[in-house]
Amino acid sequence: MEYCSNLEDFIAEKIKQSNGLLSKLVETDVGYDYNARGNRGKTTAKGAKFAKPTFGSFKDTIKGETIALNDIWATEVYVSEVQFDNDNYKINYEVTLWDHFGLDITDIEDIPNTVPLAKEAFAAWFALQHLRGYKPFITKITFTKEFEGNINEGKIERNDKREALKVQQVKNKIDNLPEFKSL
Repeated sequence: MEYCSNLEDFIAEKIKQSNGLLSKLVETDVGYDYNARGNRGKTTAKGAKFAKPTFGSFKDTIKGETIALNDIWATEVYVSEVQFDNDNYKINYEVTLWDHFGLDITDIEDIPNTVPLAKEAFAAWFALQHLRGYKPFITKITFTKEFEGNINEGKIERNDKREALKVQQVKNKIDNLPEFKSL
């Protein structure tokens, strides 16, 4: 998941900047920018910007994740364990994603006029939620992840390693292609 990769880069960068001093890694100033529909999904943690998890791809739609988790409402990250071995470290963290199966005003505004039945259904859903007090379903997803790094490697170095690995994988595929012999 791209979200986890960005989160791990953020943590690695903080570790690099603090030279491995965990006491300097505590983040308390985390906000969420929700100015406009097009600016959605930018999370700010003391200057770091990365997108929240989204589930809007065709594959997500087929799997049912788009309707169930279309726009994550909030995220929570908890680093549960850090192990150092000289300059290398291993981090275990837990991510909690929160979503609500409700509608906001932007959801109503985005319904195309070409689908009148959908517009009516969404309007009724919105009225039940906002005018009649019906509470939307809340979805909570929690999972744990682990990653390793080195205190001298931050976001840029991690990204360079990923790019080098992609290049190597392409080279390996090319090297493993069958040879064609002319007759």
